[in-house]
Amino acid sequence: MKSIATVFLGLFILVVAGSARAEHEGQIQILLLGDSATESSIPRKIAPQEPQFEDVVRILLAAEGDLPPANVINVGLSGEYIRRLLDSGRYERAVAKLPGLDYIFIRYGGNDYAKREDFPVNFPQDFRELLARLRQDHPAAMLIPTTNIPWGEDLELEDTWPKKANRLIRQVAAEENLTCFDLYPRYAAEQAKGPNMLNYRRFPLAKIPEKLHELARPYLLDSQGKDPHVVVLDNRLDAHFGGLPGWFGDRHPNLAGYRVIADETARFLTPIIRERRGKCPASTRIRKGPPMNLHRILLGIVLALTSESVALTNELANPEFEQTAAGRLVDWTPHGRGYALDAAEVHAGKFAIRCETANEQEGTGIAQVIRYERPDRRPIIVGGWSKADGVVGGGGDYCVFLDVIYDDGTPWWGKTAAWTRGTHDWEYTAEVYWPQKPVREIRAYVFLRRVRGKAWFDDVFVHRGGLHATQVRVMSDFPRCPQGQRIGARLTEPAEWRAALLDSGGRELASTQGRGETIAWTWRDAAESRLAAFRLTAEGRDGRRLDLTTPVAVPERRQNPVREGYVVWGENSMRKVYPTEYPPEDRRAEQSVSLARNESEGLQLAITGADGVTLRDVQVSVGPLTNERGEAFPPEAVTAHLVGYIYVETPSGHPAAPAVGNWCPEVLLPLRPFEVVGGRTQTVWVNFHATEAVPPGTYRGRVLVKPAAAAPAELAVRVHVRRFTLPRCPRLKTAFAMMDGYTRAAYGEITPALRRQCLELMLSHRLNPDDISRTDPPAVADLRYAKDRGLTAFNILNLVPKPKGNPLWTCYAELKDYPANFCEELARRLDDYVRELRQHGLSELAYVYGFDERGPEYDELIRGICKFLKQRYPEVRTFTTAGYMYQKRRTAPPEDQDFMDWYCPLTAAYNPDLSARLRQQGKQVWWYVCCGPQHPYANFAAMDYPTIEGRLLGWMSYGFQADGLLFWHVNLWHPNGIIAGSDPYLDWKPACVARMTGDGCLTYPTPAGPVSSIRLENVRDGLEDYDYLALLADAQGREAAQKYVERLVHSMTDFSRDPAALAAVRDQIADQIEAGR
Repeated sequence: MKSIATVFLGLFILVVAGSARAEHEGQIQILLLGDSATESSIPRKIAPQEPQFEDVVRILLAAEGDLPPANVINVGLSGEYIRRLLDSGRYERAVAKLPGLDYIFIRYGGNDYAKREDFPVNFPQDFRELLARLRQDHPAAMLIPTTNIPWGEDLELEDTWPKKANRLIRQVAAEENLTCFDLYPRYAAEQAKGPNMLNYRRFPLAKIPEKLHELARPYLLDSQGKDPHVVVLDNRLDAHFGGLPGWFGDRHPNLAGYRVIADETARFLTPIIRERRGKCPASTRIRKGPPMNLHRILLGIVLALTSESVALTNELANPEFEQTAAGRLVDWTPHGRGYALDAAEVHAGKFAIRCETANEQEGTGIAQVIRYERPDRRPIIVGGWSKADGVVGGGGDYCVFLDVIYDDGTPWWGKTAAWTRGTHDWEYTAEVYWPQKPVREIRAYVFLRRVRGKAWFDDVFVHRGGLHATQVRVMSDFPRCPQGQRIGARLTEPAEWRAALLDSGGRELASTQGRGETIAWTWRDAAESRLAAFRLTAEGRDGRRLDLTTPVAVPERRQNPVREGYVVWGENSMRKVYPTEYPPEDRRAEQSVSLARNESEGLQLAITGADGVTLRDVQVSVGPLTNERGEAFPPEAVTAHLVGYIYVETPSGHPAAPAVGNWCPEVLLPLRPFEVVGGRTQTVWVNFHATEAVPPGTYRGRVLVKPAAAAPAELAVRVHVRRFTLPRCPRLKTAFAMMDGYTRAAYGEITPALRRQCLELMLSHRLNPDDISRTDPPAVADLRYAKDRGLTAFNILNLVPKPKGNPLWTCYAELKDYPANFCEELARRLDDYVRELRQHGLSELAYVYGFDERGPEYDELIRGICKFLKQRYPEVRTFTTAGYMYQKRRTAPPEDQDFMDWYCPLTAAYNPDLSARLRQQGKQVWWYVCCGPQHPYANFAAMDYPTIEGRLLGWMSYGFQADGLLFWHVNLWHPNGIIAGSDPYLDWKPACVARMTGDGCLTYPTPAGPVSSIRLENVRDGLEDYDYLALLADAQGREAAQKYVERLVHSMTDFSRDPAALAAVRDQIADQIEAGR
């Protein structure tokens, strides 16, 4: 035994020694990039013999004793801001070509705030552009956005430039998945010991009394120039000049200040360097299970030798599920209905666990708690392997799920690594999260929760640092590229990487390689290669290696029934036609729509080409439409749009949605000649609008399709115009926010013409042109224009302190941001404006919105502000989505005044009985959707949800008597720009919140102006259906209309998604309306 132990001990020493030799070759290269607060020009001039900022960082790192030597390069420059750095050429000269950088600290903000126009919008854009350049030029470097130090401000204030800049810096860091170095707290703490102890004094000699010049002359800088200044690095002249106004005005750090910055920089960087070099973790996992036995230790050493990599510690005990006792897992506890051990379906080893749920109210899985004796902020990498059989559900969880508890007791909930829903073989998932504070505890769950189906789990992990692959995706690019694949992954640290696609025999079909953290690769293969697996290998600078192979399931494609030429076919407006779809066998020869006057209705024309046939320069036009009396449907009332497709990387999990990444039909682009590649289906949306002047009747005609080198084709259409007219003003109020900040970000200045386009887009869809987040009241001229065209309600402004600059949007404000005189300031802003509204008969349509989804801690503030508003402007309504206000009315007595007129719960939280009681008290109860609620509730926020659900919300609003429908955002365009080019497969990166891709975006920017989407068209149709029901109720009573709603909607989660059923019920309602006239 001794000899065996000696052999393995020797092997272990060889491994560690070899690794150490590799790590200590050369120096660590650290770059400091920033403005004057980084450059330290004055301390260099005054005390050149002293160690400067970069010197102190280097000395402190060397003092650790176990770190490689560091070379710290300071390229800060006074007066610089990011835009100037990039545009002046200095980036190319001073930064781009520096060799071998390992860490880059980026600290900007002060000059950007002072010199960059539209700072809240442009500063984050500039920061991202700089990060992109750095990633390109230094792919192996760790990029570290750094917050600004306090600049002499009152630390209690929130509207100072450092805090504003720092919020944006933290936001960019989070969006770019970067660790943010938060320097502000340490510097503020040190500054609190003496407000002027960390800054030098720089003061014009001309402002010092002449009789004291003799005291000042020894400290003059630029004494030969026209503007000599007294400059000292400490307080030696404070006794003489401290009372002069502005003596302490220059807040640049002195040597003491730079010592603080350097010390905090070294403290921040030291554990990161250790972690990236594979040192032992700073914290120790506490668990109940037995210690690792000698066999596993020796096995780990052998694996480390054979892979030439540094072993990484899995924080979870028994993560491979191999340790069992009495048929149960060691170190894990059951969650919900628990789990079953399975020896037949495993990813590796002897056992996996199997979880199964029969409905979306159940939860099954396992749980484990990790506790740390020495909390720290190392990154958390979470993931594992799973196999699925019919896992469906729009909400819920199919994932490894972490609840993180910080050392101060505050929680960081719901950090997940999710698997694809549906049915698939063993699949890998991983995500990385960067704690903002030291972590004391991690509560880990592996489960199926609030979804339906069966899944197996194996080899799960929680790592704290190290080289790992996260967000690994291999998705079909069909039909844009028949055999194409979209490959993406992100490494947890920069590395040399190589990605390869393999066939079933392990042979490479294609490969690519690079340096850095991000893998983004689109593979377009012309051959019919059989893809089977994806392999990613990587090696970090410290010698750690990654080797991941994951199977790739290529879905079987249905055979194209179009054998030659092409086929034109039709579809209704209530279902999506994906470009992977083919003509149905029972397709109709004629496509029909039915509409009242003052109503719009659409249909879809689809073109499918045979495999290998490409239709070029396809032109679509709508021919004349005439009724039985020979009367023509106005040609200007018919519009056609080319459907544009957006890639959904994260499917929602809705049972009716594609289970894998897909090109989703979404944008209604201006029509132009286009191309249809064989094997694809391209759709054109045709919209009909019957004005009040259009005679009733049935109009027939043709939609003509003319490719350049193929015979023309046509689709017969029938348009039935009813004998009644929808009201100019919709009967259901709406608040769909089209935000000026996002419009400016795409188009620049909002010209009168652009403003009119935005108004018309909303009004033509029977939506109020509104914005619940606006912080400046809308122009009265715009309101008067909209009122003449159907406006029923509008927000004056969001009840937040007025922001400075032009932020993209303002959702809410923190409690501490409300000044004591907020109501007085509000009155100064609103008195004249409300007076003008009253003059034009608009104040009765007005409301003020505030406290978006806030909790009861805001209650006193809300009551005070709303009471003030109701006393001053009694006809202006108060409106909120603060859900607690609605729910507390369940038990609050009617005499309890909260001064809120309109409540707006989430649709899933809406209570019909409570809402009816509130209406009796003179209140209104609206409802809203956003990234929730998810299936089985109806929603239109996700573009891959069934299209009809957006329409059904109009029926539900009538059936459950909601007073209005709110949606938080229709133009969440940023950071995308204006859609350009001719390809309908759009390079558009949609927002994805809680698996709801497309949330916040129902319109899209084109060079011709904002355009609609398929989802927005169906929202409009639902509002028109609401008007049908209201007109029927006017004639026959509400009960008559309610009976028709109940034929489609049985409850909030039980309703028909059948377009034919909806169309049939709608036609019957129209017949009843006509019969009563």
